[in-house]
Amino acid sequence: MIPGFPKDVLCYLLGLSRMRLTTFLVLSTLGRMPGTFLLTLQGASIRSEQYSTAVAIAVMSVIIIFIGYVYRAQLYQWIKGLSADLQS
Repeated sequence: MIPGFPKDVLCYLLGLSRMRLTTFLVLSTLGRMPGTFLLTLQGASIRSEQYSTAVAIAVMSVIIIFIGYVYRAQLYQWIKGLSADLQS
């Protein structure tokens, strides 16, 4: 119900952490781009009354989220490995 919740609260908390500003900006920009792009496509398709396109985008989003959920442990380990490589 609150606009921007919970991502804005997360941004406030990360601002208090030791994360570098450049890391935060890169991660937040890359993390928000796919969702913003898909919401824009979906909104444009609804506005132009292409409801099948809007439903297809919603279904693809749900499938991608489901795959991410199923493979969350592997994704976590992959990201953790990338982070360790960057810090080395």
